[in-house]
Amino acid sequence: MEHHRIDWRKALPGAALGGLVGTLGMALPLRGLGLGVLAGGGFLSVFMYMRRQVNTSITPGVGAKVGAASGGIGFGIFAILTVLGMLLSDLGSVLRDQALAAIDQTVARSPGALTQEMVQRMKSPEGVAVLIAIGLVVTLIIFLVGSSLGGAIAAKALGRSKRP
Repeated sequence: MEHHRIDWRKALPGAALGGLVGTLGMALPLRGLGLGVLAGGGFLSVFMYMRRQVNTSITPGVGAKVGAASGGIGFGIFAILTVLGMLLSDLGSVLRDQALAAIDQTVARSPGALTQEMVQRMKSPEGVAVLIAIGLVVTLIIFLVGSSLGGAIAAKALGRSKRP
């Protein structure tokens, strides 16, 4: 029987574990392997879900949804740890200084009145908040896409065919 509906009571434990794996992959300096680890977390979440779904074949679409749940959970953990790190250490000021240095480098390459005005806006507390918000949205998208891909791949690769 092909499985199109998700039993979230069975899917969420694996999604949480996959999300934790994805968070660790993004938090640790793995030299560009973060997206691969996110996909691995999505793969793991579908693998765990399939172990709980007996005699069914999970479609890649369902796998992508379970993987996306893994990415959403992973992003939540990552965001909480990042905010705590910023509050409890000088990480916030380090990130702000790095962002401002990147802005200054960009201005040096393209001087102009409009550029100078935008730089001044970005250096304000509100501008920095906007940059952080954009960074979080981009990070969420990366978590969701990477984990969804891993989930879809797992459903396709591990799909069970019912044989007589």
